[in-house]
Amino acid sequence: MARPQKKGLDYFPMDVDFYDDIKLTVLTGKFGSDALAVYVYILCRIFKNWYYIEFSEDLVYSVARYTGVDADKVEDIILTCAEKDLFDMDILEEYDVLTSRYIQSIYQEAVKTRGKKNPVTVDECWILTEEETASYIISPYFSGSYENNNDYSANNEDNSRNNTTKESKEKEIKEKENKQKEREYTDIDTETETSERELSPAHGADHVSFRAPSLEEVKKYADDNELYYVSTERFHDYYTRHKWKNITDWQEKLIEWNDDAKNSHDKMWNINQKPDPEAEKRLRAVEKVLRSISY
Repeated sequence: MARPQKKGLDYFPMDVDFYDDIKLTVLTGKFGSDALAVYVYILCRIFKNWYYIEFSEDLVYSVARYTGVDADKVEDIILTCAEKDLFDMDILEEYDVLTSRYIQSIYQEAVKTRGKKNPVTVDECWILTEEETASYIISPYFSGSYENNNDYSANNEDNSRNNTTKESKEKEIKEKENKQKEREYTDIDTETETSERELSPAHGADHVSFRAPSLEEVKKYADDNELYYVSTERFHDYYTRHKWKNITDWQEKLIEWNDDAKNSHDKMWNINQKPDPEAEKRLRAVEKVLRSISY
């Protein structure tokens, strides 16, 4: 029985002028050295996994745990990396994964020896064009490397289907380029999207509607139920970006976030005391006053 092909890397190369990248300079100017710690740690996680990694709450807390950077700041750094093209924004929005052309170029070079022995198959998150992709990389969107080699001919698709997928990939690349140009001239900060969607009978209801809550509703629920550990802004921003997919009870999910944040807080600082509710309320009152003054 053939051994499964290894996906991740044991190590990856880093250019000596890595820190001279203007994008990293801007990033560190905004967040300080924490930005480099977060970015380099995520690169390690990406290459250990494959050429991308899922952007999730678990990843955010994992990065926070190993770098010592606050979880809210970690997410801000990651999103800023995407805005500065250190991570591909289109792939992040479509598949919720972190990758980039730079990352995939490094990965491609790193698996060169491995790929010449056994071709390396990639999936729909591969964003390098067919011209940029080495012959030992096999993508479902490309016409297929090694198609003239008898050892791999059985795995190649027929020409008509290959032409269709190639055209589809080229169209996708053009659409991404157009999106990038539009993003350069528009404000990436969008207003909160509130939408209603119906659940099918498979979800346990014949006709149940869901309305996404506003940030104020989330904050009020947290205040009323003494959920002092959760960041309501980060909670609302996260699920708004993901269009509240698979969420039927946002209050229950908010409580889960609060419990996770409390557990993370207790593990990191080895503190088991509960926060002072009165102190938290006074702090929230001061924050509201400061926000009203700033506006």
